[in-house]
Amino acid sequence: MPQEKTGAFRVMLVDDDPTSLAMVAAILRNEGYEVSEFGDSARAAEAFEQGHFDVLIADYKMPGLDGLSLLRRARLVRPDSIRMMLTGVGDYEVARSAINLGEVYRFMTKPVDELELATNTRLACEHLALVREVEALRAAMRARDRLLQRLEMDNPGITRVTRRDDGVIVVDDIDGELPPAQRHATASSDLESP
Repeated sequence: MPQEKTGAFRVMLVDDDPTSLAMVAAILRNEGYEVSEFGDSARAAEAFEQGHFDVLIADYKMPGLDGLSLLRRARLVRPDSIRMMLTGVGDYEVARSAINLGEVYRFMTKPVDELELATNTRLACEHLALVREVEALRAAMRARDRLLQRLEMDNPGITRVTRRDDGVIVVDDIDGELPPAQRHATASSDLESP
């Protein structure tokens, strides 16, 4: 993803380990993301509820509100956000719970690999951009359908299209007859057909 596009995505990082937090933040800033860092998960939860973050990356083991609880809470507040978990614990149960309860997009172990982090974040943002594009297209289609319904109510028959067997759209004039140019085109195409 080009750097100018990554800056449009806001990433929240939550880790009680300041060294890990700074390292992950530096990697993502270097990739062009707008990054907000939190060392306290309770403060992060409040900020997530108040602000707009596209991606939430949280450590699993933190005092107070653990990473899984934070991700679960984030899913309830903003279901379209992408949630990822970092952990020093390579525990299958933690990963399963994170995926099933927090609907975690990716689960990464510490120390995080720079390429893995950058790639997973890029893929998460691409996924989010596609989801948003689909939603925007659906909204545009709903608006178009409402407009067509209104046009049909005001002008019955305006949205109906008549086609010939060969797929050509037939356009009638007010009297219901084809204009001379279309009559000629229709007549010549009828002569050409077997």
